[in-house]
Amino acid sequence: MTFCTDCWVKGVQVEHIARGAVFLFYDLHVEIRDSYFHMNQASAPENYGIEVDDTSQSLFENNILDALAAGIIVSWSSSGNVIFCNYSINDSPGSQVLSQTLSNHSVHAFMNLWEGNTGPDVSGLSNAIPAQLCYQTNNLGSGGTFDPSEVLPAWNLTLPSFFRI
Repeated sequence: MTFCTDCWVKGVQVEHIARGAVFLFYDLHVEIRDSYFHMNQASAPENYGIEVDDTSQSLFENNILDALAAGIIVSWSSSGNVIFCNYSINDSPGSQVLSQTLSNHSVHAFMNLWEGNTGPDVSGLSNAIPAQLCYQTNNLGSGGTFDPSEVLPAWNLTLPSFFRI
């Protein structure tokens, strides 16, 4: 979707993904929910379930992301989005790339809320700068089973001085 406002994707299944099942570029008020994105075409670093570029004020909720390099990747100047209760399982098969199932990919994506998501590697969120809010995101770890000690703490990075209220 490009230059789309008030658009939605609900209840779809996409398999054998070439780059991204859903690619958002310069969008506003998009909702992607209750969908299943799985199995990329090739083991490459650019196989995403939901790729979010320059998109704001959108909701990504209750999606299952299976065997992808990154289930949800937020990049460029995307801000004000909510990534809520998505479940990412299984790394990309045969991939030689260390994947991050939920990831903030660039320094200009900020002020996004990541809450209640679960995945085998959510370490890409710890580098989410500036001003990301991550709350109760569960890291399954390499074993693929939930471990309560792996729940990431909530963190809210300090806003730069020009964002002070």
